[in-house]
Order: sequence, then structure tokens, then C-alpha cells
Amino acid sequence: MTTIPLKSKSENEILIDIEKRFENKNIYPFQNSLRFSKVIGNEFYFLKGNRLRILSESQIVEKSLSLNEIYNLIARKFNFNLTDLNIEQ
Repeated sequence: MTTIPLKSKSENEILIDIEKRFENKNIYPFQNSLRFSKVIGNEFYFLKGNRLRILSESQIVEKSLSLNEIYNLIARKFNFNLTDLNIEQ
């Protein structure tokens, strides 16, 4: 879990923390799935793993997506190309 220190640290301590940031003991909330979010018009799109939420003034839509639907959504709505990434299917 990522923590925010409340006490100040020396520059050396900060550099050591940066060096260790990807060690196995650190667990990030996004490390096991893709996360995308974007405001499009009056809607907020949030993709977490295979769950898509679309929030607008009048409603919240939530649905599960297949891997194909995820790729299409990311390409179409988020304008991001995943073809060069090595993602396990």
C-alpha cells in the first residue's frame, strides 16, 4: 500500500525511497489491471479492469466488458493504442 509520509525527509531518504519504489513489497491499487479515465462531453468514463462506469448528470451506467470490448473502448474513446503493449490475455 502506498503511504503519504507526514514527516519531512532528507533528500537522501527521498532518493532511497524512489530507488525502492518498484520492489515487491509495494502493492499499488492499479498494478493488476488497466485503469483509464476521461471526460468526454458531459460524461466521465472510468475503466478499471473489465468494469466500465460512465457517469453523467442524469445517470450512472456500469457494465462488464470482454477483452475485445476493452481494446475497442480504449482505442475509440480514450484514443490510446495498446497494440505495442505485451498484455496477458
